[in-house]
Amino acid sequence: MSTNSYIITQTGLSCVINGKPLTIDKTHINYVDIVNAIKQNDFDTVLLLSDLSSSVKAWTDGSEVKVDIDAGIVYYRNNIVHNTLVDRILSMIKDGFTVDPMVNLLANLYKNPSKRAVEELYSFLEYGKMPITPDGCFLAYKRVNADYTSCYDSKTNNSIGMTVSMPRSAVDDRSNVTCSHGLHICSFDYLQHYTGARVIIVKVNPMDVVSIPTDYNDTKARVCKYEVIGELTDEEAGLTTHSFGTSVYVEPISVPTVPKKPDVEPMVGLLQDTLLEVAVAKELDTPIVDDWYRVGYTNGYNSGKRKIPVKPLATSADDSSGKMTQTNINSVNVGYAVGYKDGKGHKRRQCEKLTYEALIK
Repeated sequence: MSTNSYIITQTGLSCVINGKPLTIDKTHINYVDIVNAIKQNDFDTVLLLSDLSSSVKAWTDGSEVKVDIDAGIVYYRNNIVHNTLVDRILSMIKDGFTVDPMVNLLANLYKNPSKRAVEELYSFLEYGKMPITPDGCFLAYKRVNADYTSCYDSKTNNSIGMTVSMPRSAVDDRSNVTCSHGLHICSFDYLQHYTGARVIIVKVNPMDVVSIPTDYNDTKARVCKYEVIGELTDEEAGLTTHSFGTSVYVEPISVPTVPKKPDVEPMVGLLQDTLLEVAVAKELDTPIVDDWYRVGYTNGYNSGKRKIPVKPLATSADDSSGKMTQTNINSVNVGYAVGYKDGKGHKRRQCEKLTYEALIK
């Protein structure tokens, strides 16, 4: 009669069960349950839990997902699933979730008519750490104006509860074209690259994804449809990172609306004398646009688009014509600030181009 024995170390545990040695690392997805089974002297359960193939099979029985642990391959309807989703499936099993959300995600994904969009979406979900809903959709972010209209056209209503859509054929499916037609969504990391008074949370069906632009490490996407389900507070939107809490979205997000304060960003000392004008311009989203504003906006937009560091505050010393008043200088600086942020955020120009040389002629 063999004696079962074990020892727990800093890296895992080693045991002998029925005369056979067994080593289990702490990274094993069933490690906690295995330790609990050992404490109960339930060595049959230890053997069952330590066999990862059997454990995963128990989780996936009855579903269309099959897992080959030894080969590190996950199948859905006999199709090999991309490696980035393999980790997601295993982590869900480890966290005690059923694989139903993942099965639904794959079912929706394979309804997408574009093979390229399907392949591109894997990286977007992975890099953006997008949570998956029980019905197989995923959550993402989007910036909008203070009145919930689109930053692009200031017309499209993005209030919570709204479903926004456009014909799929009208969305640019070229991933190498970074800024083009379509409904734009992104990960939290991308929010810093474009402007908007509010940050909303949107729910997207994988079949409605059209392309993942190649810039910014696959952290933004163009889609043809999404549903607005929530909003980040000012405090959450200002964080460097944000988490939905779990890898699977379960409860509806209900965030009380917090009035948006004027977003005054001096940008390393810029606009020392024009902070009030910037605050008013951003709060009302209707800056006073004159020719001097257009000159500043043009310069700022070009600098922001090229990632050129912000220039010092414009003064009368920069005016070779001697025609600029202090009001003109303020307009140039306000225009530059707004243009710089629009250019850096890849937003569409808000006014026509106008150079200083053309204005003083």
